[in-house]
Amino acid sequence: MRTFDLFGVLISEVRKTFFLTSHRTDITMTADEKAYARFLSGDEAGLTELIEIYRKPLSDFINAYIKDEHDSQDI
Repeated sequence: MRTFDLFGVLISEVRKTFFLTSHRTDITMTADEKAYARFLSGDEAGLTELIEIYRKPLSDFINAYIKDEHDSQDI
């Protein structure tokens, strides 16, 4: 269960870094929160939706620290 807590923290940090300072308005906070809640309740589609929303921003966030695009995508 601890892994899911870490995932929630990562979502929060990525949202602050990329979405709240970005020009994007197509992804609302409620959409990802609902997907996360569905995932926590056991709905695999919620995880799929989270991956689609956060794949690129999370990879960019990690890449900013490790400076290796391929490794950041693997992580």
